[in-house]
Amino acid sequence: MYNLYINTTGSSNKGSFKIDYRNKPLFFEEGTKIAFNNMLMYNSINNISSNLGNNVIYILADGTTGGFDGNLPIKKTGSTADSENFFPCVHLTKDYPSFNDIFIREIASGYRIYKIVLPDGQYSINALDEEIALRLAIDIDTTSRLHNIKDDTQRQFMITAEATYGKVRFMIDNNSIYKPKYDIVFPKTNFNMNTSIAKFLGIHTMTAEQGFDTNNTNVNDKFWYSFNKSSPDTSGLALQKADVNNGITSLNIRIRGGLFNGGYDALSHESDTLHSFNITASPGYPQDISPNNLVFLDVLAVNRPINYLDFRITDQNGREIGEDITEDLSMVITIREPTD
Repeated sequence: MYNLYINTTGSSNKGSFKIDYRNKPLFFEEGTKIAFNNMLMYNSINNISSNLGNNVIYILADGTTGGFDGNLPIKKTGSTADSENFFPCVHLTKDYPSFNDIFIREIASGYRIYKIVLPDGQYSINALDEEIALRLAIDIDTTSRLHNIKDDTQRQFMITAEATYGKVRFMIDNNSIYKPKYDIVFPKTNFNMNTSIAKFLGIHTMTAEQGFDTNNTNVNDKFWYSFNKSSPDTSGLALQKADVNNGITSLNIRIRGGLFNGGYDALSHESDTLHSFNITASPGYPQDISPNNLVFLDVLAVNRPINYLDFRITDQNGREIGEDITEDLSMVITIREPTD
């Protein structure tokens, strides 16, 4: 019996990686068994990222009554539109930074939609609120070099969550001098409820459609409101609890290539799961995954050299976590030979 020691140091992808054994290939005799021994990892899994496809949020700004707040970013002069006809933005406020991940689309007269491409990261509802606030700048003290977010009572648009149930609320102040209206909206085309940031926010159904006359060309752009306006509660309260884990209930450690006869997941049904576990550590903290008893699985790839072990960390449905695991992990695998 011996152990294989695995770590992702030097790998750019902590959730999908290969361990190279070409200099000294592994060789398993018939009757060899394999078992997961332990793993040390950090709860450092991005819950918003380009990999997950949930890193884009659209904010509607309605300036038809009183105009727009002067701190809102505007279209960058001479810029080129992207595939959705959004243009890069700049902030005109003195000494305020401009972000390269916020874009604007001026639709019907008096309406703007801002598209924010969020940086990959592990977000709480408060962290998401802060990232949006910094880019819209309407709730930032721009006179301070620290660019602090204003007190909640002074906010024009704020995302917060109920402490008990985690439901997200979009707080809108209609008493400011500009009397703007802000909302989170989603394009009706090329939109997937299950993979977008809607799921993160706890939004599962959207039945209110808004059409805008694009630049007075009589061509309507269709967007979904982020909440059902026909509901008695039109404050922006999401109907379901925020799903900040994007449906992840557990993780699987898998080794591809038919190496052993392992466990299955709910989606792929491939028998390559070495071990499954729940994340119990708080974000940013380490977790030691150590089963009480080793479970030995039959090795199928016998009597031939093994040059690589191809590891994948997936959720319970087989979705690869990949680069969304941002910190190194280390693992011990135990091999029991026929003579042991």
